[in-house]
Amino acid sequence: METGKTGVFTREQAIEALRNFSQKGEKSAGKPGVYKKGGFLGLGGYKQINENEAFDRLSKGDSVYTYKTPQDVREVGNLQDLQLLDTIKGARVNPVVTEGEANALEFLERGADSNDGIYDKGFMGREKKLDAIETLKVFQKESKVLNVKLGNDDDNPVAGTRDMEELNALQGQGVNTILPQPEFDAFKTFEPQGFYLGTGEKGKAYDALQVLQAGQSVQVDSKGRRATVSEPHDLQELDSLEKKGQNTILPQEQYDALKLFEKNAESQKQTPYQTGGQKGFAYEALQGYQAGKAVDVFSKGRLARTNNITDLLELEALEGEGKNLSMLPQDTVSLLKGFESSGEQGGQSAFMVDGKPGRAYEALQALQAGKPFSVRSYGRYAPVSNLDDLKLLEAFEGPGQYSSLLPQDVTGLLRYFESTNEQQGSRGFKVDGKEGRAYEAYAAMRKGQAFQAKAGGAWNSVLTKEDLVELNALLGNGANTILPDDQFAVLKNFSDGTYQGITLTSGGSRTNSYGALQKLQAGERVSFQLNGGDFGDVLQVPVNRLEDLPQALALCRNQQDYDKYRWSVPEFKDKVSPYVNQTPLLVQKALQQAAQEVRGISSPVSDGMKNAQKTQQCLQTASSSTKDILQTIDQALAFERPVQQALNEAQGPPQMVYGHVKQAQSYVERAVQQSHSVEQYLNDAEKSMGGSSSGGGHVHGHYSYTPVPTEDEAKQNEHDGHSSHNTSSNPYHSYTPVPSGTTTETPVEHDDHSRHGSGGYTPVPTTPTGQDHGSHNSHGSHGSGGYTPVPTTPITPTPPPEPVGPDYSAAKREVDQAQQGMETAHGHMHNALGKLGNVESHLYQAAGNLQQAQGALNQTVREMARASGDVRDLGQAIDRAGTASDTPIDALQSALQGASRFEAAVSQIVASFADKSPVIIESEIVQVLNISKDVRNQLSQAQKGNSDVKGGINGAQGEVRDTAASVGNALNGAKGVAGNIGQALETAKLSRGCATDAGNCSEAATNSVHNVEGDVRSAQDAVRRAGGDSGIISKLECTFRETRDIHQNLHEVGESMNKVDHCINGMGGTISNAAGAIDRMGSVLGQASSSLNGAGNGIQQAADSAGKTDQKISEALARLDKAEAILSRIPTMLKEVQKLQQAYESLSEGTFSQDAPVMKGSLKAIAELGDDEMKALAARALKLISVMETRPPRPSGWTAPSPLIQK
Repeated sequence: METGKTGVFTREQAIEALRNFSQKGEKSAGKPGVYKKGGFLGLGGYKQINENEAFDRLSKGDSVYTYKTPQDVREVGNLQDLQLLDTIKGARVNPVVTEGEANALEFLERGADSNDGIYDKGFMGREKKLDAIETLKVFQKESKVLNVKLGNDDDNPVAGTRDMEELNALQGQGVNTILPQPEFDAFKTFEPQGFYLGTGEKGKAYDALQVLQAGQSVQVDSKGRRATVSEPHDLQELDSLEKKGQNTILPQEQYDALKLFEKNAESQKQTPYQTGGQKGFAYEALQGYQAGKAVDVFSKGRLARTNNITDLLELEALEGEGKNLSMLPQDTVSLLKGFESSGEQGGQSAFMVDGKPGRAYEALQALQAGKPFSVRSYGRYAPVSNLDDLKLLEAFEGPGQYSSLLPQDVTGLLRYFESTNEQQGSRGFKVDGKEGRAYEAYAAMRKGQAFQAKAGGAWNSVLTKEDLVELNALLGNGANTILPDDQFAVLKNFSDGTYQGITLTSGGSRTNSYGALQKLQAGERVSFQLNGGDFGDVLQVPVNRLEDLPQALALCRNQQDYDKYRWSVPEFKDKVSPYVNQTPLLVQKALQQAAQEVRGISSPVSDGMKNAQKTQQCLQTASSSTKDILQTIDQALAFERPVQQALNEAQGPPQMVYGHVKQAQSYVERAVQQSHSVEQYLNDAEKSMGGSSSGGGHVHGHYSYTPVPTEDEAKQNEHDGHSSHNTSSNPYHSYTPVPSGTTTETPVEHDDHSRHGSGGYTPVPTTPTGQDHGSHNSHGSHGSGGYTPVPTTPITPTPPPEPVGPDYSAAKREVDQAQQGMETAHGHMHNALGKLGNVESHLYQAAGNLQQAQGALNQTVREMARASGDVRDLGQAIDRAGTASDTPIDALQSALQGASRFEAAVSQIVASFADKSPVIIESEIVQVLNISKDVRNQLSQAQKGNSDVKGGINGAQGEVRDTAASVGNALNGAKGVAGNIGQALETAKLSRGCATDAGNCSEAATNSVHNVEGDVRSAQDAVRRAGGDSGIISKLECTFRETRDIHQNLHEVGESMNKVDHCINGMGGTISNAAGAIDRMGSVLGQASSSLNGAGNGIQQAADSAGKTDQKISEALARLDKAEAILSRIPTMLKEVQKLQQAYESLSEGTFSQDAPVMKGSLKAIAELGDDEMKALAARALKLISVMETRPPRPSGWTAPSPLIQK
């Protein structure tokens, strides 16, 4: 049905709707027709009209009527109302809602039970029942939630017509107009057991649909758990899979696969599916697939990962009933199932995918994703990257279905190395560092990737088929088809890299014949390596080409033949002479090294002396700072007297203020007592005039007043949301006390233009007729006080009685005015008392602050005295360190002079070394070492003296810390004093403010009393004019005299307040003086603290310099140690060199056995005494002697081979 939500009725549509109502009436009403009201003002009943007249009336805004029931009419006020009525109760010419929504509104407004219907909860829960038309208007006008009662269910919130249609479909008429039928049926299936809503409570189908449409989820009980549903279609899926068992949701093969794995797992008491670690059934699996999540499926004893429902079909094909096998390539299935069958023998997994065991299904997933995986075959997992790899693996290690894919020549070589190595218990190949078989090697070769083949006990790199042929020829069982015979013969000898003491190397590492061939073919060098020559060194013969191999090997063999025998003595002397001749030069070099160490002594000694001098200067500066600190602390102590004096003076005024306050309080209290007398006189006067006036019915004696707030307090009240003008808190509007027994009469308003205002009312007696009386307007100050009644009915009122005796009305008003004025004055007096109490309270607090300041000042003075003592101790510690600083400076000065002499003496020995005998050199070295001893003594003395300086500095640093603590305490104490004084000054200001407020209250009370005096005089005049009793005038005169006394007492209060203000003002000035003095004391203490920081920095610099002095002394001593060690060894070295040279000169064939031991002894002694260079030289010479002693002599007729690597 088309809806008219965007357009109102046209004329034709409206007339059609009206015609329908004229002919048929509202649905279920039982009475047709459209009506208007008849007669004058519509009092003549209802008259039926035709559709045209009805349309005209509605167009002009006039109402028409239809019958809801035979007894009850409905008003239709305009065309919009007609359209709503037609939508629900008529022909639905241009409806504003859908047919389903309209049917729902029509049914739900009445329901099935008497209590059923649509309700607006209204304000404060006042429930109102609405019909369908009213409901539509509510929804069109505002966003509002209504409630529908239906049967036993009184709580069905609806926020629109769509909600009502859904409620009607699910819980009302039950006709589905809202959902696809399977979804609707699913709601009905789960309706009896209920739905768990987001809040945890159970709900109906309608509640669940509302929650789902809001984007939230519900839960239902099924298969022993609560299944989560996020949209209506989910409920259909759950119903299909777990309740009805009828497929309305998926292609049949997908539905069957889901149910199959669920059934199989449940038969084994396993959970069939897991999604994101959460266990579930086929429903949860389907939800996971639809959300794009991976689902783990229980199959063959493990969880198989599926990423979509197509994966599930493939799993079914491979591990289920095989219904979906046709969807997979048959050759792939055959290969995978074959390896699965063979690989799972022995309890192993046939495949590894992503490092996890798997079956044919996981392997298929990897193939489809282009991911590598591994296949178990021949006791290992073989890597597979694609289907071609799988076919090659089958060709090498399976039944051979794909063996035609393999070249036989390459395959034969690979199988040879595979079988040879496996017979020895190892794999024959490595690819990417992992051992494998012929399959892995061939797969790598196909990709152009190098692999390693094991041959000759080593792993050999292979890239091409040619490499494999060469490897087989040199290290396998192949014949020579690769090189000339002489080259092949040489390489064949080096199958493992060594041959008769000769090693084949590449890049410094041993290589075998195949490796050497690979290098030479690549244009790289290899070498033959052997130990030989005069010293048994490692000798190398480079080979740059294959053609050089025979000649290079011959050169190595010649060297080996030459090195078998010892040399002749002349040959030996030729070989050893360079080493013998070099020994004197090395001794001279050692002496030069000693001279260099000596020259290096002066620099650290000089630096150390400078650092020691800097230490002394820093200590002097720190000592000067301590004197400044003492002076500064003395200056701070000088401020104690003015601060103490100011504090003492400041504590005097509070005592004077207390007296003035007490005096003021007594004046106020006296005025209060007198005010009671005034009030009593006024009451007596009023009674004498014959009753109370309109404002005179006060009970005097005990009043309750709210103090008048100060300006600051009023602002605070306004801030807190309580205006100071609120009559509930204003003392002048708080209440009017009524005496017990007084009858309250109805007041008559007056317009009184007298000076003092009306001040009351004229009582109006209650008439027997109970009539109300109007107000009386009196334009004279002495009106009669009567009234003229104004009748509201034709009944003639009873005239009031004539007044009897004097007319006291004017006098009563004046008395009443005086009573109110006195009440106001009374309130001001009480406020004044309160403020005076506050003055006293603040003064007590200020006095306490001043006492605290005095105590803090005393503690501060004690801390300053302690700081002064600490500074003196600091100065003494600095002076002790300064005195000790002379010693290292003097000692270093002497050491510097000795170092210069030491350096000059050693330089002289070096300069004349070649011209002097060892004996003379030894004598001069002894003299030089004596100078060195003096230098060492001076350095040791400097070191000890510097240690004393450092100890003194450490003590000074401790004193600095103590002084800093005491100065800091004094500074904090001064700050505390300043804080106490500041608080005293603030409380004094508060006290002065309260005194001012008390004076203002007193002045206000005075003004009020002054007005009372005027009122009393006016009352006396009024009594006289009325010819009243003289006794009343006398009472009023007594009243006047009492007010004059009150006036005088309040005047005295003002005088006392002036004195209080003067005292507090003086007190504030004195406190300010104390604050200024303590601030200056704190400032001076701050200067002392800064100076102390400077002294501490100076002492720290002195400590740093002393530490550097120690380092330089240690450096000088270290150089001195090295120089002395070298110099002390030189005489012995010279003697051994002389012996070595003598033995060498006398060496011959006949004396070799006597001279060689002498040479060996001298060389060993020289090696022990000399540096690394001397040791190396001696070792070479000793090696030559060893060759002569250990090798056999040359045989007779022996001829030296040529050429040689080293002669």
